[in-house]
Amino acid sequence: MAANAKAERVFLSLLRLFTEQGRNVNHAGGPNYAPSLFAEHPEREGMTRRVLKTAMDSLLRAGKIRIVKSGPPSKPRTHLEVAE
Repeated sequence: MAANAKAERVFLSLLRLFTEQGRNVNHAGGPNYAPSLFAEHPEREGMTRRVLKTAMDSLLRAGKIRIVKSGPPSKPRTHLEVAE
């Protein structure tokens, strides 16, 4: 349980950092997949991609982060943001 709380804390911290830098990340895979990008970041505190994906899923279920749709209707995009 403590490991899951740490993973969620790290995920939220990195999501805030990426958002401040204007770097959108998503939940659906591809080059902007949040768990993959976060697992490569120096501030990941040893968290792996798999652990960060579990944290992301848990945070989405808890409503602490949300999926935001943006872009034109012809090419919609999604990204994650902290739900405050």
